[in-house]
Order: sequence, then C-alpha cells, then structure tokens
Amino acid sequence: MFHRVVKLLTAEKRLKEEIEEQKARIENLEKELEKHKGALADEEAIRRLKMADETIEQLQKNLAATKQVNKSLQSVISTRIIVVVVADF
Repeated sequence: MFHRVVKLLTAEKRLKEEIEEQKARIENLEKELEKHKGALADEEAIRRLKMADETIEQLQKNLAATKQVNKSLQSVISTRIIVVVVADF
C-alpha cells in the first residue's frame, strides 16, 4: 500500500510539472501570436501606404495633364483676344 501511495504522489508531481510546462508553452505561443498579429497589422499598414502612394502618383499625373490643358486653353484665348483686338484696329 505504501508503494502505491508513493507511486501516486510521484505521478501527481510529474503531472503537475507537465501542467506547468504546458502553461509556459501556452504563454509562449500566445506571445508569438501577438507578435504575428503585430506583423500582420504592419503588413496591412504598408499595403495601405502603397495604395495611397499610387493614388498620389495618379493624382499628380492628372494634375499635370490638367495644367497642360489649362495652359493650352489660355494660349488659345490669348491668341483670340489678340486677333480680336487687332481686328478692331
């Protein structure tokens, strides 16, 4: 009977140690998960920044094209004003 009690106590001690090891493992895995969540958030932020940069580039191209059209229209208007003024003389 004494040997059974000793075996049970030994088994209990071993199981408690395993439980503690598993708790530590779970804690480490949770920390790793948090790191990965942060990395995923960083990737999402980078993706959004790239999209914003692409949008800015496209808007800059559109602005340059609009400025060119404006310049052309101003040139045409100036030429017509000069023609009208000259024609009036």
